[in-house]
Amino acid sequence: MLMIYSAIFTLFLTSRISALAAPPIVYSAVGVPPTVNLTLRAPAIVYSAVIYNVQRSTIHCIVFRSQPSGPILSSGTFTIKNEKYQLIKEVTYHMGTWTAAAIIEKIQCGNLVVNAPFANVTSPVQNWEFRVERNQIVSVGPSSYNPHQE
Repeated sequence: MLMIYSAIFTLFLTSRISALAAPPIVYSAVGVPPTVNLTLRAPAIVYSAVIYNVQRSTIHCIVFRSQPSGPILSSGTFTIKNEKYQLIKEVTYHMGTWTAAAIIEKIQCGNLVVNAPFANVTSPVQNWEFRVERNQIVSVGPSSYNPHQE
C-alpha cells in the first residue's frame, strides 16, 4: 500500500514540476488549436521622431513622453508649417549612476492623436517618421529626413 501511495505522490509531483517549467499556452479563437508562445520581442518604443505635416495648413503639436520614474511629460506646443518636417530630439534623464532615454508615448497635432505602441515599430528606434494627414497621424517608418537640407 505504501508503494502505491508513493507512486501516486511521485506522479503528482512530476506533473506539478513539469507544469511550472512548461512555456505559457496562448489560447486563440474558438475552434483554433492553442499555440505555445516562445518568442520574446524587443520593446516597440520610439525615442526620437520626425513629424511631417502633409496638411494644407499649419498645425500645432504636442509630444508626450514617459520618464523612467514619474508622470508622463509633454514637450510644450510647437508649430509645423504645411509640407514641412519637425525633428523631435531624444530626451535623456540622468538617474544618478545611469542615464535613461524618455519614450514617446503620444503625439497630438490639433485634434489628431496617435498613441504608443505605434504601428510598424518592432524594436527600440530613433528618428521614426510620423505623417500628419487630413484625418490621422500615420506611423510611417524610419525617417531619411536630413535637418541640414532645409
